[in-house]
Order: sequence, then structure tokens, then C-alpha cells
Amino acid sequence: MDLREFIERLNESLAGRIIENQGLLSTGKDLGISGLPGILGEYKGYGIRVDFLSPGELILEIYAGDKTPLLLQVMHESVVSKFLDKLHLSAEIKIGVREFDEKYKIQKSTLESARKTLNPDFRSVLMQLEPFAAFEITNNTYKVLKYVKPGFEYYPDRAVTDLETLIKLVELNKKTWSK
Repeated sequence: MDLREFIERLNESLAGRIIENQGLLSTGKDLGISGLPGILGEYKGYGIRVDFLSPGELILEIYAGDKTPLLLQVMHESVVSKFLDKLHLSAEIKIGVREFDEKYKIQKSTLESARKTLNPDFRSVLMQLEPFAAFEITNNTYKVLKYVKPGFEYYPDRAVTDLETLIKLVELNKKTWSK
């Protein structure tokens, strides 16, 4: 399955109102890459974006509407980040949950905001997005970057499941921050 077929099948599966399917969205244009397919649309009441940065890098985004005063990025620990941790030179945030702190690097947030957001329920749902390269919240945008091989190990139905998981994270976070 090529990228265009993947996006076309995903577009059929969403059952949302697709407001634009340009076949080339802003990311590709900014990088001077042509022909990478993408979708802008609406799904379950949320704005969505599905875009290939490159043939193996897929971004899934949900626009949550209401802004939360939050910036947060979660990435897997690397050999370098683990080494910097041991030297106490890392700028990453540790939330005090050993298993999570050992596996992930948390950045772009305050300790208080990261702990409040990455509560047990949120972490449990976030794990459903695995494997992912990065997860990020920027005010009202929830984004996951995945390294994928469309049609070999990642299919449109999995992309729909990942979008639904992002929506669960939006709803959990709205509930957490409304308290």
C-alpha cells in the first residue's frame, strides 16, 4: 500500500466530514517535498490533521478547541539522554514514577504541570499510542509522531484507533484541568 492509498482508505474510514484533502499539507510544502498525502478534517467533533512528514513519518493531530495552559512533550529515552541523566546534566522532567521516568523523557513543561497531566489514567491511555516517537501537547493541539510503514505494519484502522486515543487524552486532560 502506498501513501496515497493509505490516506484514501483512512479518509473513507474516518466517517467524519473531511473539509480538505489537499494531498500536500503545510509541513511538506515547508520542506519542499511534493506529493505527500494528508488529510484535514473533522472527526467526532474535533479538528484533525493526518500528515506524512516523509514516507515513514506520520503525524496525527487533534485540535481540542479549548486551550489548556500547557506545553508538554514526551519522547522515549535515548542512550544519550540516559547518560546525561546519570551525570545530572539532563534538562528533562521526572514525575516521580520510576517506570515512566526510566522509559520516557519529559520536556517543555513545568514539574507541576507534567505531574498533573501525566496522572495514572492519562499515562495508561498514552501507552495505547505505542509505539510512538513523540507525543506533544501545545495549548489546544495534541500530536503524536509515529515511524510507520503504511500497509506493512501500520494500517488505516490503526490510524483511526490512534486518533480515538488522542481524543481520549484530550478529554482526560480537560477533566484534569477543569478541577
